[in-house]
Amino acid sequence: MDLIESLLKARPYRSSELAEKIVEVEKIKPDAARKRLSRARSPVKRLKINLPNKEKIFYLEGQLGSTLFADTVTNILIETNSAAGRALIGLKTVGGALPLSLFPKTSGTSALHSKKHLYFQKVLDQLSEINLIHINKEAVSGDLVCLHGHADITKKQDAIFTVENIALSIVKTWLSNLGISSPNAIKIREEGPTYGTFAWDIVGPSYLSGLVTFKKGQIQNAFVVGDIILNKKITIEILAPFFYKLSSLKNQQKIRPFITIIIAESFEEEALIELRKKGVIIAMPKTILGKENAALLRALIEAIEKADEVIRNNPEKFLELLKKINKIEGAALNLRSVVFDFIIARLYSLEGYQCEIRKKIITKKNRDRAEIDVLAERVERIVCIEGKAMAPKNIVTKAEIEDWIERVCPRVKQWLKERERTPATKILEFYSSTDYDQEALTLINEIKINHKKIKINFFNGKEIIEKLRALNQNSLISIYKEQFM
Repeated sequence: MDLIESLLKARPYRSSELAEKIVEVEKIKPDAARKRLSRARSPVKRLKINLPNKEKIFYLEGQLGSTLFADTVTNILIETNSAAGRALIGLKTVGGALPLSLFPKTSGTSALHSKKHLYFQKVLDQLSEINLIHINKEAVSGDLVCLHGHADITKKQDAIFTVENIALSIVKTWLSNLGISSPNAIKIREEGPTYGTFAWDIVGPSYLSGLVTFKKGQIQNAFVVGDIILNKKITIEILAPFFYKLSSLKNQQKIRPFITIIIAESFEEEALIELRKKGVIIAMPKTILGKENAALLRALIEAIEKADEVIRNNPEKFLELLKKINKIEGAALNLRSVVFDFIIARLYSLEGYQCEIRKKIITKKNRDRAEIDVLAERVERIVCIEGKAMAPKNIVTKAEIEDWIERVCPRVKQWLKERERTPATKILEFYSSTDYDQEALTLINEIKINHKKIKINFFNGKEIIEKLRALNQNSLISIYKEQFM
């Protein structure tokens, strides 16, 4: 057997390592070893992914798809700080799966087409081709990017994403209060903020003295950009995508001045030292919010992850937690959906229902997926509830009702039909935290007339308060009014 084939039989190698092995065994010069590699033919294969310094990964036919191949190639991609390696680090950091919309930010790949930086779609294609990742297009929450062996976001990571969004709203307010940026101009994760060619969790213009410049007498603002990673002790490896984006921006000649922020709970010493060297603002929740409020955010992650159990066994503690977090300036913006789901679930639990929040379902017939915001069940009845946590003065539109009726309801009905044990009475309900526009109200009347087999009910904010008042839930009424009125 050829020496190269013999070496690769053990595992895939990067070209520099393989050349060193050839030199060591055959006592030839490095140039000769590299020529041997360049002439290698089947069954020796090369991955199409380019490593830094134009290196290649060599492997044998038949290894693709094996655990050995996946583990070895993953390690090589990460060790060499390749674009694909940084993408894998990002996916590992969030537990193996994340929404496709977050992939450019998390992976540190370019969110826009660029001559100098690898476009995120190219990295997705490369990793998909060698089976290290796959795109789950059947996920309830939209297309997901998943590591091999993962298919969905865990409950814990879903809770972390929710609390990260709340924390970003708080940081947005903090940056505004310090005069670093303007609240009306700052964009956070859900708004798809970008700077340079990269995606970030937070981006906003800054007019701080010393950062702004002038061009033809006109002021040129600077920027503040940053990322958030909660519920992790931050290591140098975890920061690889963040550092790449940072260094790439600093190397661009026509980039405006910017300041960078990283939001996380704790850091290894090596990571802290490197962040300080690079002049990054280190925003730990305990330093910008205080220890008590930082502890509240940690508690909220656990409460959302175990929401069904909390609502059933300790709703007062969850309510008190929501009240305290709601008092943190800026938190209310992304706390609404959590509050709304909890209030609806609490209403039904007080009436003897067992409740699940954000129940993910999949039909057996077509493998269609959907999410039920609150699933309430008793022996004789099951209620599947869609909740729209609208900001004050915003109302549900006809298009939002149509989407629920046409896309979600058929899937929920099919899932109910397929369940082994389903109560005789099945009801679908739609709750708006505020109200409905006139076109939506017209459609609602038509729905009530035409949908006879499974009853469909609609409720607005006023009716929710009436339900709460009838059950003497004055504390919930108070927090409801703070969030939605």
